[in-house]
Amino acid sequence: MVTGLIVALLLPASAPLWLPAVGAAFAISVVKVPFGGLGRNIFNPAAAGVAFLTVCWKGLVFGYPDPSQIERLKILNLVFEAVSSPDAVLKAGIRPGFDKLEWLLGNFPGPMGATAVLVILACAVYLWYRRAASFMVPLGFVTASAAFVALFPRVSAPLPELIICEILSGSLLFCAFFVANDPVTSPKLPLARLAYGAMAGVLCMLFRYYSNFQQGAVFAVLICNVFSTAFDKAVWYIFRRRGAGSEA
Repeated sequence: MVTGLIVALLLPASAPLWLPAVGAAFAISVVKVPFGGLGRNIFNPAAAGVAFLTVCWKGLVFGYPDPSQIERLKILNLVFEAVSSPDAVLKAGIRPGFDKLEWLLGNFPGPMGATAVLVILACAVYLWYRRAASFMVPLGFVTASAAFVALFPRVSAPLPELIICEILSGSLLFCAFFVANDPVTSPKLPLARLAYGAMAGVLCMLFRYYSNFQQGAVFAVLICNVFSTAFDKAVWYIFRRRGAGSEA
């Protein structure tokens, strides 16, 4: 259920119904079940499902309706005209329009669930309060992404504005909180989680800057999944060595 929901929320509202169904079927039948099912998968199933759809149906995955035109659509005859999302505008080297309130409310084209900034933050706070998720992975992810943008801006704009646009556009924020932070495929130790999130954030920005796709968060998460255990082992080894040195 969670995998199917995440796949759907990372797609545009105009996506045909078969698209999230195919993505979820790939995630479960190829990425989850063959590795032993619940709690044993190496790769995040939802990230793999969305990555599969991105490679196979790029036009459908990145064709977004304009939220400002929704009121014009008739209930029984929904006709969406695809528009460029802010991350596509940034990739083209153009400065997107910026209104703090509109960006905070998610009134801009993007994945169906990834532009709802206030909802994402509220859900994250709830999960932290219930101790159902760690804040270390999102902290590393968002901080590293922001630092990358500050060091290597790709458009001419005031730095705070540019960082906000890069972080909030596309699926970066959503993936930082709900995909990269998956307890099964992410490290277990706090510092390992922080480093894991930072690596995912840097890879996400590299994919955004240099790949053929507007978004790179799901691909970054899948790569980092490979090194999840290695991060835990590295942190454990470092602290073990320090402990041995202090005893000596």
